[in-house]
Amino acid sequence: MGQLYYYDSGSSSWLPTQVGAQGPQGTQGAQGSQGFQGQTGSQGSTGSQGAQGSQGSQGYQGTQGSQGSQGYQGTQGFQGTQGNQGYQGTAGTNGAQGSQGYQGSAGAQGQSGFLFSSINAQVASYTVVIGDATTLVSMSSTSATQISIPTNANVAFTVGTQLNFININTGSVTIAAVTPGTTTVVSTGLTAASPKLRTQYSQATAIKVATDSWYVVGDII
Repeated sequence: MGQLYYYDSGSSSWLPTQVGAQGPQGTQGAQGSQGFQGQTGSQGSTGSQGAQGSQGSQGYQGTQGSQGSQGYQGTQGFQGTQGNQGYQGTAGTNGAQGSQGYQGSAGAQGQSGFLFSSINAQVASYTVVIGDATTLVSMSSTSATQISIPTNANVAFTVGTQLNFININTGSVTIAAVTPGTTTVVSTGLTAASPKLRTQYSQATAIKVATDSWYVVGDII
């Protein structure tokens, strides 16, 4: 601190002040009353927004509550009454009938069924005759017998003739040609040229297919 001076009016001059040692600090005076609040200053400009903080971790999902009981189903409403049936419309008029188509030509007439004029009953081996073309030759014997077919030279049956035979007893019946070297007999029998009627009441038919050729069909062995 610099030297302090005071003005001495008696000598009309400035004299140096004699400063003694600093005394102890006095006690602090009581605080004065607060002065009036000054006017509020104008608001300062808003500062820039700070950076957004990092997002916190997601919390644990809570347990799912128990499902509530299902409500009762309401009663079904009554079915409404059925409406009246509408009237049936009038039927349309029938269209004109088309003309009838032409009748097709008649098919060929089928072959007439065979009718026996009589039964030619035999009890022993027998050679057929021309009249047997319209009969049923029956054989009744307990012994073995044969029904023989003659050559065309001896009995000229028409090609297509059918000779019918039946065994009405227990003896075996063979069907064969009188002259095998001239007349040919063919069948499914064990011996094709001389088949046998299989048993009592078996029937067979000999069919002439050529001048001296015959097929034998039926219940034969």
